[in-house]
Amino acid sequence: MSLNPLTLIEKVITEHGSAAVQKTHLDLLKTQIVSLQSERDQLAEESAQLKMKLKEAEANLAELAKSENFVTKSGILWKPDGERFEPIPYCPRCKVPMTSAMNKFICCCCDFVTNKSRPPAKS
Repeated sequence: MSLNPLTLIEKVITEHGSAAVQKTHLDLLKTQIVSLQSERDQLAEESAQLKMKLKEAEANLAELAKSENFVTKSGILWKPDGERFEPIPYCPRCKVPMTSAMNKFICCCCDFVTNKSRPPAKS
């Protein structure tokens, strides 16, 4: 062990400096944790509100689809539009508009598929 006073002072400064830096880092980490916890709580609340809005929108859509007067032809639903029918059919399961692809009508919600057909003739 050296009795050199400069070595001892240097050692104390180094140890004290490291502790100060470590404390600064810990304080920074604590601040970041508090900030992230607050952000998490805000996001959880926003998520809950959005889930509630989604449920309401889905219920409104289902109610709207039930209230429509559809005509069935070739296993799919057609919605009257004045004197004719809309050119896009609706899924018989979930009553949403179907997509046309490769000479088929496809429901994007439940994957119901049927051959393409024309709307019924208006009588």
